[in-house]
Amino acid sequence: MKPWEAGMWLKATILLGAVTPTLSAQEEDWSRKRLEELRRTHVITASGFSQPFVATPAKVVTLRAEEIRRRGYLDLEELLHDLGGFDFNRTMGIEWSTIFMRGFRSSNSDRFLLIWDGVIQNDPWKQNVWLSRQYPLARVQRVEVMYGPASLLYGANAMAGIINVILRPLEEVRGVEAEATAGAFNTRALDASWTGGLGPWSFQVAARAFRSDEANFNGKGWTDAAGRFRAYDLRIPGDLIPPSDPANALNYSGGFPTYSHNGQPRILDGRYSNPTRDWYVSGAAAWRGLSLKAFAWSTEEGQGQWYTALNKVQSPWTPYGGALELAHERGTDGPWVQRTYAHLRYAGIDGDRSFGLRHRVLFTSDPTDPRDLKLTRTDPSLFSKLFARELRFGHRSTLQRARFDAVLGGEFIAADLPEDYHVRSRDTEAWSATPRHQERNLGIFANAQFKLHPRFELSAGSRFDRNFHAGEPGGFGNLSTSRLAGIWAPHPDHHLKLIWGQGYQAPPAFQKFSTAPAIRDLPAPDLQPEKLQSWEFMYGFGPALGWEASLNLFRSRVKGFITLTTVPFGTGSTTQYRNLGGVTMEGAELEVRYRGEWGEGWFNAGSHRAEDSGTGRKVGDIAPLKLNGGLTWRPAPHWGLSLRGHYVGPRDTVNWDSPSPYVVRRVSPYATWEASVTAFQLARGLDLRLSIQNLLNRAYYDPGARTADGKTYNAVALQPPFRAYLTLTWRR
Repeated sequence: MKPWEAGMWLKATILLGAVTPTLSAQEEDWSRKRLEELRRTHVITASGFSQPFVATPAKVVTLRAEEIRRRGYLDLEELLHDLGGFDFNRTMGIEWSTIFMRGFRSSNSDRFLLIWDGVIQNDPWKQNVWLSRQYPLARVQRVEVMYGPASLLYGANAMAGIINVILRPLEEVRGVEAEATAGAFNTRALDASWTGGLGPWSFQVAARAFRSDEANFNGKGWTDAAGRFRAYDLRIPGDLIPPSDPANALNYSGGFPTYSHNGQPRILDGRYSNPTRDWYVSGAAAWRGLSLKAFAWSTEEGQGQWYTALNKVQSPWTPYGGALELAHERGTDGPWVQRTYAHLRYAGIDGDRSFGLRHRVLFTSDPTDPRDLKLTRTDPSLFSKLFARELRFGHRSTLQRARFDAVLGGEFIAADLPEDYHVRSRDTEAWSATPRHQERNLGIFANAQFKLHPRFELSAGSRFDRNFHAGEPGGFGNLSTSRLAGIWAPHPDHHLKLIWGQGYQAPPAFQKFSTAPAIRDLPAPDLQPEKLQSWEFMYGFGPALGWEASLNLFRSRVKGFITLTTVPFGTGSTTQYRNLGGVTMEGAELEVRYRGEWGEGWFNAGSHRAEDSGTGRKVGDIAPLKLNGGLTWRPAPHWGLSLRGHYVGPRDTVNWDSPSPYVVRRVSPYATWEASVTAFQLARGLDLRLSIQNLLNRAYYDPGARTADGKTYNAVALQPPFRAYLTLTWRR
């Protein structure tokens, strides 16, 4: 069976819903009046107060609900692929996709903040974003993406930017919405929400479940630097003779290796399997400026192409998270707006479902060695779990006048963090827990924007943070960050911005306390933050109604970059996280968008470069050139088309200068296409959409995760083939 035929029985997707007439009109009306409104679109992410996007002291790209629906996105990660300035290592396992903004590569998706409905989603323990398919797009009002350091308003870890997902206010929606999805690779998803009101009260409950068997990569693989084919599924050599040493003996049952799962022996057949099981639930209530929101989510990913089959297989990973928010906002009808909030958020790893099956593998440096890359032992499974939480109190006061806007605020953060994963004993099945630490952070900030002249605005702000550990030494102490920007509009159709900004990345508990015997024996409790300074120049152009264009040039430098380095230990050596060296990122980004009564067209191009500031050594996995573009067309009232294309230039991997025979040093360029066709109003409120991804069924690879060394981690990850989905939507 051909790859694209496997599991691709198209099934109907039903969306039963009632949305407000106002929202429906906005989605369908692309008249001149609507285009004028879009031209004056206001955003809040860059400054903390509502302002036209042409006046923001940063580059901000916005996608609204009607644009998201017309383009046919199925999930949030897919949406990000259409935006400039992003690089991806989509390894489809552990982390579904590792995301880098503006050339800032790291081992995890941790140098930007993902904010969902006002709550930061980064894991408090490790600061990475667990972005799979758990977040529903149906209730999204708009997505605002801010590029560049944003520590002024958001504190730690907003180094490369912010992805701010803003949901529709409860007061604007009434009714029931439900969505059931099915398609390629036995993919199924169900979204449902109910929003209602009682007098001044508004209520909402929502849920999403996502299931997919994912693409089948049995028999697929890659070729390493020594010319060996490396399969994603485990293939035990037929001529393998188990070593005589009992410590390396294989556990066999019926001729197959076996492993233990929940105390039961299981046969290891070695086939590639990567099922995804995600869910999300939320509830909210609002009354006269007072709101209470809660949500929880969980993901379960298989190994995917994260680990090599000879290192680890059949090893699901199940992160989970959630938050409770109580907020009060007043003064929305006047110049002063006061917002006070409390967030309790948590994240962790589900210990009952997360386990790792590892193998002992004999590696040599000689690719001609017949023993090379052969399995020599199967270890019992090891279960892991984790739980971290954070309590955040904050207040913001916003003042907006004709020629002066300002925001003042502060927040106090109390985090309860473990040192490391808890593990279950293979012998007794008992859990062993690591010590916990209480981290505290107090931050205060002020940001103001002055209209000094009808054509010139000045934005300036500063932030002070104090970080410490409760009851013990630790924390990075005091830190200040600032931002300054000038916005000049010599003509109503032209604007220029010069922006200087600072940001910082707080060392997470994982880097400060986590250790691994014989690998990383020493903790690093005294790590200091990574500090970034950035310069950016932006030219924006709006030649006519419906047109938007911008060119951004930026250069950022990080000092005190945290890296794993070899240090003396006992009579030998080990590794430890330390603040060493720096990284420099620079790039150019072009954005063009046109909206007309017939639909929308957009194009963006990005060129990025990253290198070690001291040695000049380039940073791998960053594409020197990326192009994205698309077109949505409404040729008739009842028909809509969308076509989206991507080009990713050749990428040197993180091992581009490595002499190892197990790696891949360069990933070939690729181009892909996605398309969707929508039939509107088949009956009253009934729409039908067909979405297709990898339209031409091209085989292409992304770089592998983390070190991508070919031993522990696959050097490259093959991407899914052609796949299609149907969506049936009913609206009133």
